[in-house]
Amino acid sequence: MLGLALNFASTHQAENPRGFSEVGENKQLLITIVVKRIYLFII
Repeated sequence: MLGLALNFASTHQAENPRGFSEVGENKQLLITIVVKRIYLFII
């Protein structure tokens, strides 16, 4: 599942390379954390 989150983050980054900044990194971290929590909640 972490691989999926990282893959999504990489894809999102590739779609908007100019948006890659501290804000972009924070968004990727939030997405990863949220995905992890949802995954753990489902289990």
